[in-house]
Amino acid sequence: MRRILSLIVLVSVFLSMPVYAEETYNYVEIIDSVICYKSDDNEAVIIDDKLLENIGVNVYDWYAFCAGRLGRDERFKDYLNGINAYITNNDYINTIDYERLALVLTACGEDISGNEVLNKAVFEGFSCNNLSEKIVNHLIFALLVLDTEFYEIPNTADLTRRALISEILSRQLDSGAVYMMNKTTPETDLTAMMITSLFPYMNSREEFLYTDTNGVEKKTTVREAVEKGLCYLSSAQDENGAMINWGKPSCETTAQTIVALCTLGIDIEKDERFIKNGNTLMDGLMSYKLESGGFAHSFEGLGKADGYASTQGMYAVISYLRSKNGYRNLFDMREEQDNNLFDNINALENAIEMLDTSDIPQAKRLLEKYSQIPLTERMYVRNFCKLDDTLKTNDIENTADYIADDMTASNYKDRHLIDITVQRIPVSEEYIDEANSTFSILEDSHVENNANGKMSVLQITSVCCVGVLAVCVIIFNHTYLKRNKR
Repeated sequence: MRRILSLIVLVSVFLSMPVYAEETYNYVEIIDSVICYKSDDNEAVIIDDKLLENIGVNVYDWYAFCAGRLGRDERFKDYLNGINAYITNNDYINTIDYERLALVLTACGEDISGNEVLNKAVFEGFSCNNLSEKIVNHLIFALLVLDTEFYEIPNTADLTRRALISEILSRQLDSGAVYMMNKTTPETDLTAMMITSLFPYMNSREEFLYTDTNGVEKKTTVREAVEKGLCYLSSAQDENGAMINWGKPSCETTAQTIVALCTLGIDIEKDERFIKNGNTLMDGLMSYKLESGGFAHSFEGLGKADGYASTQGMYAVISYLRSKNGYRNLFDMREEQDNNLFDNINALENAIEMLDTSDIPQAKRLLEKYSQIPLTERMYVRNFCKLDDTLKTNDIENTADYIADDMTASNYKDRHLIDITVQRIPVSEEYIDEANSTFSILEDSHVENNANGKMSVLQITSVCCVGVLAVCVIIFNHTYLKRNKR
């Protein structure tokens, strides 16, 4: 009987795993075609002689960034040596250039903690007193750089993550869009970038104080700001699936929106908010793809590939593959999660999906599970908002709440390049153990809910499915034994 029950649980776990449909596009071929366009040859190598000759040029640096986030083992040492020489030989480099270099160096495996690049990208140029003078994209990139490895801010720096977040939030208009210079002009791509940078703080109830465009003091949570931003982005998508900025569809804006949604774990192929006239964001992005291999900037320029559009189109596809295949977000450049952590997060997300919002004991148990996940990994429990809403509804304190100033990780680890085109599926023994544990918890919840006369449709369906499986296994087992007795 124990074997039968174990088999039922294992089959249930198997059935709960995601089923992936056939891909609409061949994403690896798309990436390789952009690389060949960039290098003017037929070899899909990003860091080639041409790129090494153009180190420090914005668009070429972003190609190197793509190589690191794609997980391809290329000439990173040559590139890193070239970057160091470029910095040494240039007397003046802008803050935004240092921000880009910090992102690219980290993507290529360089440890920039305590490095001049990190200092000049964030700590030397930003302070709590001058943030209001900065353009919003500078603020966004500063936060992205800090959180590539969740660097600790040194005591010598007059800066906090909380101050950066508050200042970014102050640039959001009532529409949910972000502005750059003109307080009445929404910037769609910067709205997407804001969402990407704020993702690590989504699960917090912490309210951030800021002064809005009318000089009125307000407070909001990151989650509220992100949801407003998503509503705006949905409204800025055209019927072809592409995103509109400054009144016109744009490849780069579409790419940045894909990165933002993939960072949040939103399925861009299925979320109805981002499907217009049957077209998805990926359909919109691919409408700019050229036979030459690159991407055009706009529909007016479909006859010619654009370097910036091509790099952003490529890293949008890489971001999608990272999200779909179970890897860290595009701008989270830490070592990939080990199997135990990856599996535990998957099991917790599955349990949250099955949570009956009236089941207080289960909600408390899941909060305890959530609290056991390291602080800088909890963001990957992307459906935590469902659990947190249940906690709020039942007036339960979230003892695992984020505090922005605590968002620092352990020391830098040498990272191993991983081919992100290969899908990670949670099938380790730890995941099975966690699933068994979750199954037991849900079984307890079923008893409690049944006593109260309350069961969710999902729970009823789950119980029925397991019951049918049990009957099938018992019949098979009985038939098998009878045949053996003969």
